[in-house]
Amino acid sequence: MGNQFSIKTIETYLANKQNDFLDILQSLIKSHLLIKSGNDISFAHDRIQQAAEVILDGEKAVSLHLQAGRNIRSSLKESNLASSRIEEYLHHFNYAQNLITDEQERLK
Repeated sequence: MGNQFSIKTIETYLANKQNDFLDILQSLIKSHLLIKSGNDISFAHDRIQQAAEVILDGEKAVSLHLQAGRNIRSSLKESNLASSRIEEYLHHFNYAQNLITDEQERLK
């Protein structure tokens, strides 16, 4: 996701889980761990981002990448942009390729 991300990006990544996450996000902003500027959110410090990456390391991170890739692709398909903006989800699928067991999904 990087140091800075938009609320829209989070909503796309999480699809139907966004309400719970937005509550958590609001709490992190109030705690000054994240900084909100318009529709963008950034980590207050590089060390906070690094700690988040450590927490999400391993199998959980791979699973989140797979879900994010699926959600982003689905969102772009709905707006007929999936093929022209493939880079927005392809790296998520590459990261989680070992979890993709369905041959049809691998070919998409």
